Amino acid sequence: MNVREAPLPDESEALYDVLESLPLMDDLFLRMQAQNIAMVNAHIIDVDKAMYRQYMEEERTPVPQALFTSALSQMWIFALYELLRMWRQRVQEMLVHGKQFVAGQVQATVIPAEPDHTTNLPFLHARARAERDQEFLKQMREARDLIEMPYRELEGVRVTLAKHEVPKIKGAKAANAGYARIDPLTGSMNYQFIDKDGYSNMASRHSIVQHILCAFGAVPDDT
Repeated sequence: MNVREAPLPDESEALYDVLESLPLMDDLFLRMQAQNIAMVNAHIIDVDKAMYRQYMEEERTPVPQALFTSALSQMWIFALYELLRMWRQRVQEMLVHGKQFVAGQVQATVIPAEPDHTTNLPFLHARARAERDQEFLKQMREARDLIEMPYRELEGVRVTLAKHEVPKIKGAKAANAGYARIDPLTGSMNYQFIDKDGYSNMASRHSIVQHILCAFGAVPDDT
């Protein structure tokens, strides 16, 4: 068998650019989390390539390397999921607050003149902006809608891996949660999960990144 490296471009910088561009991500600490995810993504690409090269040389799955790569990939999936889950929750809070403010149901946000260590100033400034800036609300809705499909893929594989459950079906337990195979096209670890409609799906770190980038027009959809 001819030895070759998996064809994995490093899309980590593009991923960070997309995450950083999301409304509300001007919060320094949210951007730091996005940067962490992008940096770990770059590291996993190197690990993927090394595993894939060994796989091609030995013509069988290098089990210790695959276990390590899968562990890193799963932790990365969990981290990205938590960032996007929290971001979507904040977007929803902003949209609801903006609507309630216009309807006179809530008071205007007060920015403390002397904030202490418990004050989240970026959040308060964003909420105050949501009260007066309809374009800001539109940007949040559009970004939320763009990321919806990649997020549901991410959510499906995350629920399977972390909770050993079928997403959106109460009490349904996932079979073979955590089982992965090396994707022969990308060298990334591929995970199977069942969606709420009972269909079998495959997702990997690489496919999740590609689908996020495609949703925002950062790369052509070739996956």
